[in-house]
Amino acid sequence: MTTLVQARRTLRTKAIAKVHEASVCSTVEGQEPKQAPKRSGIHGAVVLGAGQTSPENSGSASTAWRQVVLIRLQIALPLRDTTASARIEDQMADASATIVDAFHDDIDLAGDGTIEFDPLGSAGLLATTEAGYVDQDGTKFRIEDISLPFILWDIWDQTR
Repeated sequence: MTTLVQARRTLRTKAIAKVHEASVCSTVEGQEPKQAPKRSGIHGAVVLGAGQTSPENSGSASTAWRQVVLIRLQIALPLRDTTASARIEDQMADASATIVDAFHDDIDLAGDGTIEFDPLGSAGLLATTEAGYVDQDGTKFRIEDISLPFILWDIWDQTR
C-alpha cells in the first residue's frame, strides 16, 4: 500500500517534471506565483487541486483516491499590439495542448500502476482547459488553466 501522503507527493513531483519536459514554459513552479513573472514567455505553475475518495475505482480490498492536478499557464499581454495578442492565443493553445498530450502519452505517471491519468473521468471529473485573463502586479496576463484528474490506486487497505 502507498500512503496518501506518498502518492500525492509523487504525483506533484512527477507532474512538475512532466510540465518541464513538455518544453513549452520559460519557468515552471510547484506553487502559485505570489508575484508576476519577471521574464518573458509562458510561465507554468503546478499545484494539487481537489481530492476525494473514488468509490467508482475502489473495491472490497482497497480504496482509490481521485486527485486533480491544476496547471496554470500565463503570459504577459503586450499593450496595444493586436498582432502579438493573436500570436499569444496560438502560443497558449499550443502550449496547453502539448501539456495535455504529454500526460495522455504517459497515462501511468508513476510507472508502477499506482498513479494514473484519468482523462475520460472514470471518477467523475474530465480533463479540462479554460482560458481567461488575470491582472497581477499591474500587468495583464493571458492564462490557461488545465485541470487533470488522476486516480491514486490502493491508498487504503479495506481488509482488517
